[in-house]
Amino acid sequence: MVRNTLAEETRRLDLAGLLIAIGHAPRSELFTEQLDLNGEGYLKDASSHQRASDRPMRPVSAP
Repeated sequence: MVRNTLAEETRRLDLAGLLIAIGHAPRSELFTEQLDLNGEGYLKDASSHQRASDRPMRPVSAP
């Protein structure tokens, strides 16, 4: 069940899965020296570079 609190409506959604994103502040401080980040703290995408495959990348893992 999904409730729209602005319109005071509740409805059922038939879904196999659901992703809810709460907040959009990247927590990338730990990786500032390891990854190529933009000014907002997000990873730079391939369009920010010539080609993503042109630059060496070290593996990144999280616990």
